[in-house]
Amino acid sequence: MSSFKHGKGVTIKRNNLVQLLYENLNTDCIFGTIFNFFISVNMHLAMSESNTPSKPILLGKNYFLIGFMGTGKSHWGKLWAAAYKLTFIDLDELIEQDEQTTIAEIFELKGEAYFRNLEKEALRKCGDLQNTLIACGGGTPCFFENMQWMNEHGITIYISSKPIQILDRVMEEKEKRPLLKKLNEGEVLFYIEQKLKEREPFYSQAKIKVDSKSLHENSFAEIASSIHP
Repeated sequence: MSSFKHGKGVTIKRNNLVQLLYENLNTDCIFGTIFNFFISVNMHLAMSESNTPSKPILLGKNYFLIGFMGTGKSHWGKLWAAAYKLTFIDLDELIEQDEQTTIAEIFELKGEAYFRNLEKEALRKCGDLQNTLIACGGGTPCFFENMQWMNEHGITIYISSKPIQILDRVMEEKEKRPLLKKLNEGEVLFYIEQKLKEREPFYSQAKIKVDSKSLHENSFAEIASSIHP
C-alpha cells in the first residue's frame, strides 16, 4: 500500500489520510483547503509509486553475472534481485552449502581441479531455474565450456573493472580468497593483471558488458531493456 512521510518521519498509509485530515482540521478550514490537501497528497503518492522499480522486461530468464573477483558481482546481484523480485544465487555459497565447508578449505585440502568440478555441477543445477540472478566465481567462465553453457541458458553480464580497482577491493578480504592468501600487495596486482589477460577471451563472450564504476541500483533495468530476446 502507498504511504508518505508526515511530520518527523512518521509513515502515513493512504487509508489513514482521512483520519489525519480530521485530526488536523480546525474551524477556519474551508472546502478549498481540504480539496487542495487531497490533491497534493495524491500527487505525492503518484510520484513515489512512479519511482518504484518495475520488474525487468525479460521474465523467465536467468542472468549470469561474471567477471573477476572483487568487481561487485555478489553485491549488485543481491541488490538487483531484491529490487526486481528475482531470486539471487551466489555460486560459491551454493558450493559451500553443498560441501559444508569454505571455498578456501576446498582449495587447500582438495585442490583447484576438484573445486572446478564442483563449480561445474553447481552451475548446471541452475539450468532449470527462472527469474534468477546468479553471481559466478571469477574463474567460472574459463572451465568446462561454462561460458558457452551460460550463454545458452540465460543472459551473461560481464562486470569489468581495472586491475588497480580490483586490487583495492580484494586486499580488504584477501584471507577469504584462496588464490591470493599467500601473496603480498605487489604480487596480488601482478596476479590480477595476468589472470585478467587469460580470462578476457572468456569474459568477452558475454552478451552484455558493463563497467563496475558506472553501476547503480537501477542499472539492471537499463541492462534488461537493452536486451532483445
